Amino acid sequence: MNKRLVTVSKFLSKHLRHEPETLGLRLATGGWVLVEDVLAGSAMIGFPISREELEWVVAENDKRRFAFDEKGLRNGPIRGIRRKSTCNSQRSIRPSGYFMEPWPGSSMRSWPKA
Repeated sequence: MNKRLVTVSKFLSKHLRHEPETLGLRLATGGWVLVEDVLAGSAMIGFPISREELEWVVAENDKRRFAFDEKGLRNGPIRGIRRKSTCNSQRSIRPSGYFMEPWPGSSMRSWPKA
């Protein structure tokens, strides 16, 4: 992958998975957003991405961080995927029954009250 496409991939990871509001994006259920909105938002903040670059990054990303809707690439939505995605509804901060154990040498006063 050339340097530009690595930069595009990192940019998309940041904005689709962590900070969609920076591009003026509102994610739908499941983290989906229209391709046109991503392209317009990236151009708005001074980082224009071509549709070809976007399609190549989605298809060739070795970590499979992005996905197009199965309806097609041209007009369909895109989303960022992986554990840290802002809309991952199955992500749990604490599993049920979880309790915190202090590390050796730590004070219980510094731990949050449950």
